[in-house]
Amino acid sequence: PPHAQPQQEEDEEEDEEEAADAEPAEMPPLVKWEIENRERILAKEEAAAEELRKVKVEAKASVEQFYSERSEGIQSTRQRNLSSQDEFCKQRDTLFTSGQIWERVVSLIDLKGTNEKRQQRLARMRQLLLTLKNEAK
Repeated sequence: PPHAQPQQEEDEEEDEEEAADAEPAEMPPLVKWEIENRERILAKEEAAAEELRKVKVEAKASVEQFYSERSEGIQSTRQRNLSSQDEFCKQRDTLFTSGQIWERVVSLIDLKGTNEKRQQRLARMRQLLLTLKNEAK
């Protein structure tokens, strides 16, 4: 049977080649799972990348909106401040051109007061200013 042994090895090699040809059709469960798992991971990564892209687009739009609103707010505040300044200057100029000095001072100060404690603290000053105003007449 030395002659039978080489024949047996040839048969085994043919069986292995046939098995190799059959493996792609019938994959082991582990290989099948690895392929499916890789596909799922790739799909998740693609979905995550798409979600990240959407979030970045929304964030960029939000930042642009913020700066736009901020710019508008700054402009409106600037306009409001300029008009307040002009009005204040007009009132100041008219105040300094009319009346006695103490009348001007009294017109600049709130003599009524809004707080009871404040009224008590300012009572003496208010009395003094009114006296000076009346003396100037």
